[in-house]
Amino acid sequence: MKQFFVGAYTASPCGQSSTWNQALEEDFYSKLESLGIAGLEVPMHKEPSLHKHSSEWYSQFCKKAPKWKYIFTCIPGNMEYCSVDAHFRSCKQQ
Repeated sequence: MKQFFVGAYTASPCGQSSTWNQALEEDFYSKLESLGIAGLEVPMHKEPSLHKHSSEWYSQFCKKAPKWKYIFTCIPGNMEYCSVDAHFRSCKQQ
């Protein structure tokens, strides 16, 4: 029984890197299939984007992916805004 969702974007080889390697990313996500997971946690970035390097690639991947479910999180986008927008950061100082 598939029980777990994986925040794979944090573990992907290109997730924290400034370098995009499509072959490496495809290999990583295809190996997740063998884990029998329920689905993926998908980050929303501040530049409305589903993937740090290529939303187009990620959208195509999701269409071909196993019958996974998706959970969307705004945490990455919020953290990106915190680093560049003083007004956004001020919310946490009150």
